[in-house]
Amino acid sequence: KLRAQMNENVVTIMAGSPTGADLTIIQDIASVLDDGDRLRVLPMVGKGPEQNIKDVLFLRGVDMGVTQANLLKHFDKTGELGPNLKGQIAYIAKLFNQEMHVLVREDINDIKELNGKYVNFGPEGSGAEITGRLIFEALSVDTQEVHLSDADAIEKLKSGDIDATIAVTGKP
Repeated sequence: KLRAQMNENVVTIMAGSPTGADLTIIQDIASVLDDGDRLRVLPMVGKGPEQNIKDVLFLRGVDMGVTQANLLKHFDKTGELGPNLKGQIAYIAKLFNQEMHVLVREDINDIKELNGKYVNFGPEGSGAEITGRLIFEALSVDTQEVHLSDADAIEKLKSGDIDATIAVTGKP
């Protein structure tokens, strides 16, 4: 009886990663809404905005997740997560703005100069990967994709091993 009672009013919300802006937002939501008895909000640490969509769809115990709106549109368009994605996931609210930054070596002055160059698109499944691909495809810039963490990418950018890195970050 106690188990059922404790689980009756629990909502889980998957954040993107331990270092992302979304985890802070989810913790804030939990601290405001969680009253212990009538509603318990449990933040969960996830693996990024792409995985959050998959987790909400397929992982047991995940009620909500934070992702980027353009990723929902992308997966709805490709159908790779099954038909009728919009019928399976409800968009609730915009939580914060995100910005895409392209950091380049000092000898690169135009995004078109990245054609054929080594560009870090962030870890696979990250918002930087999908958003970066969509933007670069729209601009007809064809790069050599690499997938590094932000810290590793900055080091490789400094050493000249890569030509650019994409960062998609919460604002501010």
